[in-house]
Amino acid sequence: MKNCLLFLTRYPYPPVGGDKVKSKNLVEILSKNFNLTIVLITDESYNEVSENFLKKNTTKYFVYRFPKYRFLLNSIRGILKKDPIQVSYYYFKSIKDKINLEIENCDFIINNLIRTSKYVQDSKKIKFLDIVDSIGLHYLEAQKKSTSIFWKYIYKIEGKKVLEYEKKNILEFNNTFFVNKYESEFYTKYGKTTWIPNGVNPELFRYSLKKNTISKKVVFFGKMDYQPNIEAVLWYIRNVHHLVKSDYEFIILGAYPSKEITKYSNKYKNISVTGYIDNPYDILTSCTLVVSPMQIGGGIQNKVLESMALGQINILTHKVARPITFGIPNEHYLVEDDPVKMSILIDDILLNREKYSRIGLNARKLIKEKYTWDNYELKLLRLINSY
Repeated sequence: MKNCLLFLTRYPYPPVGGDKVKSKNLVEILSKNFNLTIVLITDESYNEVSENFLKKNTTKYFVYRFPKYRFLLNSIRGILKKDPIQVSYYYFKSIKDKINLEIENCDFIINNLIRTSKYVQDSKKIKFLDIVDSIGLHYLEAQKKSTSIFWKYIYKIEGKKVLEYEKKNILEFNNTFFVNKYESEFYTKYGKTTWIPNGVNPELFRYSLKKNTISKKVVFFGKMDYQPNIEAVLWYIRNVHHLVKSDYEFIILGAYPSKEITKYSNKYKNISVTGYIDNPYDILTSCTLVVSPMQIGGGIQNKVLESMALGQINILTHKVARPITFGIPNEHYLVEDDPVKMSILIDDILLNREKYSRIGLNARKLIKEKYTWDNYELKLLRLINSY
């Protein structure tokens, strides 16, 4: 078996949030097919469950953890350099010296995101960049739309730096993996890229909607310390929620809700914030519909694929719908950007859900056929083994 060296900056388990869901499945696929070594450079605290997952799914692994202030000092240095802040944040010269032997002994390298690519920039090994989606393009767009002054500043100083760094990496790596087909095609002018869309947990296809208990509930589903999710929820509350005429409940379903989000559950009687829940799918299968009104962010949204896999009706903005390459508006999901029209659509679904039930059925069928981790694995292994 070939020796694979994988760089990560987050524990891949437990899979809370789309990024960790993706990493968990990537690790499991690689461990089945290769001798897998993981280098994890993280600011996360030690977690026994997470460490046990690494032990189970690797030949060996190395976790490099530093005090938070060390990462912050790296960020300050990054502002003064050409490298993006997020690259400087995770780069420690002492780690580079320690992992040189692992780089030398592997057959190929995979870097998850651009954050760790600097560790292998001088290596002549076969190397792949699992970029997921273009942070540079996302930042430049988000700079115009974000409502947070802090994040506007971050997007402004990072946007162009990240974009140029992505182009440089794509040129230097043997191949770069995107989950967004449009971004993959956009970057082909800079180097070899491959579109490999995410999948969903096959267990989701065992769920069925609780038709007898469906109440007038609208759900937003996603990790709530992720800025694009925060922006989406704030946009919905400020622009759509008060326009919905039906008596309904808006449920914000996701781990780590920010204070800015939780305050709305106190302000409005019909807004609920759940925080982390072991099984969010019980709520998703008993609500009326799911909304994903993303205003910023990139790539394909795992939370949308999962709610589609459950057979739920989804209302998306064009921002979310576009990366779902095989999806068709009004057949697999509904698309609306205008707040007034979105509120009217929500009202109609709340009152006449059966009229839209085919949307959920079509969505589930689409995900079964096109967006599975088995499909992801086949495409990934075919590409790796071609080098």
